Amino acid sequence: MDFLKGHIIRGKYVVVKALGQGSSAKVYECEDMQTRKHYAVKVVKKAYQSEESSIMKLSHPNIPMLKDFHEEGHLRYMIMEMCKGQTLQSHLEKGKKFEESEAAVAMHNIMTALEVQTFFLYVI
Repeated sequence: MDFLKGHIIRGKYVVVKALGQGSSAKVYECEDMQTRKHYAVKVVKKAYQSEESSIMKLSHPNIPMLKDFHEEGHLRYMIMEMCKGQTLQSHLEKGKKFEESEAAVAMHNIMTALEVQTFFLYVI
């Protein structure tokens, strides 16, 4: 999955390492070569359509912000805020038990983020 390590995106970002992979995208850590700030870069095939310029306006504390995007060949690169920490899935796989109040807060955060994202992507 490290096939992009060292790859320069848009002459501005260098891919540092692989972070993960889902069904439709691979995610890498990249570094802005001017500011040295680190971001996540989601790489998808162009077949997946999205309105990056609209998504860049989306703002919610539980949704990583899209900072930049670039198309190159058959790939689309989406430069996003880097999220540190563990995923909910990794906590569950480790057997972490959540108190009812913790689960309620987590579900509220997830649902409000989904609500905002769904409204923004399908209505605007």
